[in-house]
Amino acid sequence: MFDQRRSVPHLPVPDCGKAAGAFVRRLQCYLGQTIGSHPNIAESAVAGLADALKGQLPVGFYVTNDGVQRDLEELQAELVARVRDAIGPVAAFKTAIELKRLPKTRSGKVLRGTIQKIGDGADRKMPAAIDDPETLAEIQDALVRKAILKQG
Repeated sequence: MFDQRRSVPHLPVPDCGKAAGAFVRRLQCYLGQTIGSHPNIAESAVAGLADALKGQLPVGFYVTNDGVQRDLEELQAELVARVRDAIGPVAAFKTAIELKRLPKTRSGKVLRGTIQKIGDGADRKMPAAIDDPETLAEIQDALVRKAILKQG
């Protein structure tokens, strides 16, 4: 657990870029990579949504590979178990939601901040560089179906 200097080492976060020292952002990126490493997952993203008790809880969003026919509950349980094995229970990851596609900019970056605002029910503007605005409505619908977001 401790390194030679008797301090807790940082989480390994390859390919996540610098996060300006923000632990939550690095953890979200690492969670997304852990979910995305599942053989049935094409792409994924994790956003921290507001929680009254813990401040924020991670919610995973994923797109399955073409042709994958799996029971959603079983796949979601596998994703939660994969995160718990890789990071541990400290990640508090319990929710994974399947989407047809993730909201992205025209350059291909996932709009995690916009996903977070939708999940928190916060006011948001339509991102200027969004590739397909319909993906935002799909996320809102998925959060309502999972009872994370209230209808309205």
